[in-house]
Amino acid sequence: MDIPALKRLVNHKTQGDVTGGYLVITTERLRTPMDGSRTFVLKAAKVRESAEVVALLDRAL
Repeated sequence: MDIPALKRLVNHKTQGDVTGGYLVITTERLRTPMDGSRTFVLKAAKVRESAEVVALLDRAL
């Protein structure tokens, strides 16, 4: 996982970071690092061997 993605995922302060102002990090950009972290935590906690992704219905509440 690269440093800018890690900083964003842990909500690290980027003010004063020389390159932080030039980076635009979207949710899609963070999806792969988030999935990797989630899988690691689930495996380490022995909750699941792997996490299954399921489709959600798109409906108004």
